[in-house]
Amino acid sequence: MKRYNNFLIVGIDHSYGNIKTANTVTPTGITKLDAAPTFTKNTL
Repeated sequence: MKRYNNFLIVGIDHSYGNIKTANTVTPTGITKLDAAPTFTKNTL
C-alpha cells in the first residue's frame, strides 16, 4: 500500500500462482486436478 496525497493506493497483481502487492507475495490456492471436476457447467 502506498500513500499518494490523501489517497491510499493498493496495487494487486492477481496472477496464476501468486498474489503480489507492493509489499508482499502470497501463494494462491490453485492446484491442478487429476480428474475431471464434478460439476462441468456453470462453474468458475
